[in-house]
Amino acid sequence: MNRIISVLASLVCICIWFTGCNTSQSSVYEEFSYKNIDIIQIKNDLSRNIVMSFYYKCGYDQEIYPEEANWYITNIMLGSDTKKYSAKEIKTIMQENGISITSGYNQNYGSITSKFLLKDYDLASDLLKELVFECSITDNAFKECQNNYLTQASKTLTSEKVLERIKNIYFGNEEQKSSNIDIKESSSQLELSLDSLKKYYEQNIKRGKLSLVVAGNIPKSRILKTLKGISLSQNKENEYISEPPISQESKKVYFIAEGEKSIITLSKYEAVNSRDIIDLYFIRGLLEKRLNDNIRRKMGEAYIVNVSVEIGKPSTLIIRIVSNEPEVVGRTLKDELDRFEAKDISQQELKIAYEKFITEFYLSLEKKERLATFLGSTHILGLNFKELFSNPDEKVSIDPNNLNDIICELKSNMCYFGVGNYSEVEKSRFEGVFEEK
Repeated sequence: MNRIISVLASLVCICIWFTGCNTSQSSVYEEFSYKNIDIIQIKNDLSRNIVMSFYYKCGYDQEIYPEEANWYITNIMLGSDTKKYSAKEIKTIMQENGISITSGYNQNYGSITSKFLLKDYDLASDLLKELVFECSITDNAFKECQNNYLTQASKTLTSEKVLERIKNIYFGNEEQKSSNIDIKESSSQLELSLDSLKKYYEQNIKRGKLSLVVAGNIPKSRILKTLKGISLSQNKENEYISEPPISQESKKVYFIAEGEKSIITLSKYEAVNSRDIIDLYFIRGLLEKRLNDNIRRKMGEAYIVNVSVEIGKPSTLIIRIVSNEPEVVGRTLKDELDRFEAKDISQQELKIAYEKFITEFYLSLEKKERLATFLGSTHILGLNFKELFSNPDEKVSIDPNNLNDIICELKSNMCYFGVGNYSEVEKSRFEGVFEEK
């Protein structure tokens, strides 16, 4: 561990620059507010394409899953009347003007995003405002969405659906009596109802603290004019739990009976500032490179390890490996994770990780859609990233002590999921790999 610190310390002088480092924060984005809506305007964008996103904070309570609720709300928005537009008019406006509206969410926040051309700003922004704040959640709309949701879930079991269920188990929102889970038969203890969906919409959108991100060359006065007339309930403290109730079980291994045979590892880390997020992204790149190099060297080039990070409170680290030999690959994964905590890390390895970090994190923010998503999601969670944009001469480097603390916490919080058709023998051997020493 000391070797890791010494090598990292020798690289602290390597600086990472934001790709727009010749400009100050004021030329990258501006913050202002309207009522209880915080607005982030990404400026100096001369293209004709506009991205406009509302972000709202949500969380697990005892009645509802945010993922399911956000799916319902978005579909109801696009299929129901508002005070100003009929459902038919909404569909026609979107088709004739090339306006797209999508939703995004994780365990901590939801977002509703519209993409359109600059010439259609007044129409598109007014439509988005109506859909978000004047959504009519009727019994008929709810039942129609319920049928569509159940039909969709029964037709296919995608990797995203498997991962969603794994997250629910990891964060303590699935009532499981054993480590062997059949997605087709297992059911959520949180059943969505019309009343709980209405409450969710009222608390998180109509009454919640919102963020609006506008990426495009739109004057501030025009954005504020768009927001006038929004019907917002009295702003109260959000009654929903902002963080998922982490399971208190010590169980480390679960099996998901459906899906492609693979290993998925989840861990969590509570980031409190931008430094933690920077280090977490850096760890992601370093870990993915090491796992791919070593597992493919031992097991063959066909194996690909994917490591991803989802920003939240807490943030989540996800490792995915598709494999028909779960015990062997699992043992190799466990060995590499153990070595990642204590093994010497060469200077060359760290340089490669830096390059990957720069490419995937900083350079990707040149694309306004990604920058809008990054700023919107981190702002609604209370993570301040102003320091990355405010001082073009300030270096952003890796803190070796913080890096080691994060690695240790990630390892202690890891759970391992065997996905797919595992025999009883495979289950027993797989569990044996990850038993505590």
